[in-house]
Amino acid sequence: MNLPEFDTVYAVSDLHLGGKPGFQIFSHGELFQQAIENLRNGMEDGAKVALVLNGDLVDFLAEEPYQYFSVRSAEKKLQRIFHDPGFAPVWSSLQYFVGQKNNFLVINTGNHDVELALPTAQQMLIDKLTKNNRDSGNRIEIITDGSGYLCRVANAKILCIHGNEIDNWNLINYKHLRQITTQLKRALAPREWDANFGTRLVIDVINFLKKNYPFVDVLKPEKEAVIPLLTLFINKPQLIKSLCRIVGVAGTGSVSGIKQRTGMLAMENDIRKSVPDVNLASPPVLDFLIDASMSHDLLIKAYKDVMLNSEEEPTHINDEELEEDLLSLHTRVEKIVSFLQLFAQSPKETTIELVRKKLVKSYQKDWDYSIDFEDEDFKKIDESVGENIDCIIAGHTHMRRALHRGRRGFYLNTGTWASLIEINSETLHDKQMFYQLVQKLLQNKKSLEEYESLLSFKPTLVRVYKNNEVVVGELLNVANNGALHIVPGSEPFQMK
Repeated sequence: MNLPEFDTVYAVSDLHLGGKPGFQIFSHGELFQQAIENLRNGMEDGAKVALVLNGDLVDFLAEEPYQYFSVRSAEKKLQRIFHDPGFAPVWSSLQYFVGQKNNFLVINTGNHDVELALPTAQQMLIDKLTKNNRDSGNRIEIITDGSGYLCRVANAKILCIHGNEIDNWNLINYKHLRQITTQLKRALAPREWDANFGTRLVIDVINFLKKNYPFVDVLKPEKEAVIPLLTLFINKPQLIKSLCRIVGVAGTGSVSGIKQRTGMLAMENDIRKSVPDVNLASPPVLDFLIDASMSHDLLIKAYKDVMLNSEEEPTHINDEELEEDLLSLHTRVEKIVSFLQLFAQSPKETTIELVRKKLVKSYQKDWDYSIDFEDEDFKKIDESVGENIDCIIAGHTHMRRALHRGRRGFYLNTGTWASLIEINSETLHDKQMFYQLVQKLLQNKKSLEEYESLLSFKPTLVRVYKNNEVVVGELLNVANNGALHIVPGSEPFQMK
């Protein structure tokens, strides 16, 4: 297989360009522009350089009207993002980069910019980046099928993936996506999009809450661990409705993972349709989920119904693994519902302590920001990629990492250029510190900028390049002047 070969590969991810002013989690356009325009400093004119935008370049989920999949409004939303003054330096820097000979731009889609697979939206993006220059367009590649981008630096194979591919909360149904693009090209009405767990969490919960608490958009990860924290910011008059939304989302959380494991992710007659209809904004969802054994039995029945009635033969089925997945869902739903019931009956101070204890239990799994921490996402990605890949570059988690891959190779996560609220171990384990943090967050504010003292910003790039006889992989921090420096606590990886 002839792979694209470069002298240097840069990667950056999770810019999340989107949202109206005051609710934008990306706010450092000028610094990004400085960094991108300096990428070729010190290089020979003939050096081939690739810049990989490794997922979630734009954020359609942050654009009004909020939709799971903006099949009819993607062009309008993209046009607004193009013309937003806060994002203008990003587009200028990318135009500058791709306009230079021997520069190549690769765009991987993630789980917030799925609409870039739509033909008209994709063409709009290419036209914007190239200013309709055909030569520049020949050096742009957009990957929308979740397979990632595979290239080479000298003898080292580099695989760039966003990272949502192994995240049950944020799986994309790429077969369904291909069907929609085909239907649009043929002027047919597209099927309704079957949104994943993470998308529903953003649209049904986070966007709902951020009207009063703009900071909820920068709480990461968008996974089960964040649900207890979100419960603290639900207004009492809307308590039941919001609880039902959260629990309803949680109740369907691992179905996508089960379907992917059994090869049934793209089935027309899927598991969710065999389970009684769940209205995410209606109290009966609590009755359905509180009886956890019932939920478990219904999922088993649904799975068997699909197996018996489907014309598509599922693959890689393992009854023990399936049973384990369903039991895990059954247990998780039971625990979440119990927690939320206790929350609803507790005074606010008691509730905060309940949330703190819940987060302490999940800290090592979901909230550790250490550069060298082997989180669950790294382990799953590592297992899903063969040993002959020398370097994996990922994003998605918003947590930058630099890790060895076991027998050979290394893994680099580019983190995010969005602002974050990092709840560190010290705060989580100190009752008073956590209580004070929550009190600050509970103050009603009109925009994200008003939380500036609580926000963390860690602009990061990955660089892989040849240095004499070795290939070097680095996690780089971007200084205030756009200069690149090794991230403190990390060290360059070398491959001969």
